[in-house]
Amino acid sequence: MTGLPRWSRGRVLLLGDAAHCLTPVSGQGAGVALATAEMLGMALQECASLPKALALHEARLRPVIGRLQACSREMASVFIPQSPFAFRLRNLVMRRMPKKWLGRYLSGTMRSEMELLEKQA
Repeated sequence: MTGLPRWSRGRVLLLGDAAHCLTPVSGQGAGVALATAEMLGMALQECASLPKALALHEARLRPVIGRLQACSREMASVFIPQSPFAFRLRNLVMRRMPKKWLGRYLSGTMRSEMELLEKQA
């Protein structure tokens, strides 16, 4: 996995896509940024010092974000086909797929990702 070795330095912390972009096409950045900001608030309440709170925040969040990034990378091939044939096939399937199926799939995926974040809180 590629990414930043740490999300904070001193009193500066990166949140959301600045720290741990899931994928540019997933549309998850804002939701994850809000959830992680809330988790940061909890860590700040729990710890007596800012450096400890930032370390706790990252320790709780990094494993979850790693799983979400891996899942997003797998999904990226659906959104960004690697060949003209895959592009045409994806478009054909998406046009024929009942919209309710796609909606249920995407909302279920987002729900499960947010549940992972909430479990860490």
